[in-house]
Amino acid sequence: LPPGILADLREKFEESPVPYRVDVVDLSQVRPEFRKAVIQKGIRWNDSENASVLPGKPSRASKKL
Repeated sequence: LPPGILADLREKFEESPVPYRVDVVDLSQVRPEFRKAVIQKGIRWNDSENASVLPGKPSRASKKL
């Protein structure tokens, strides 16, 4: 990542109304085991499939009822 990007992202999340703690990590700088775990279990921020886990959003289950 270009210098300053992580710091900018961290600052924006701190100032945002997001009700969750968000860890911004450069995966090119972490141990391979951690990167693998994030790839397998992490939730992509902009993934529309995960939009239902946000507060105030109906879950997929409730949409189908």
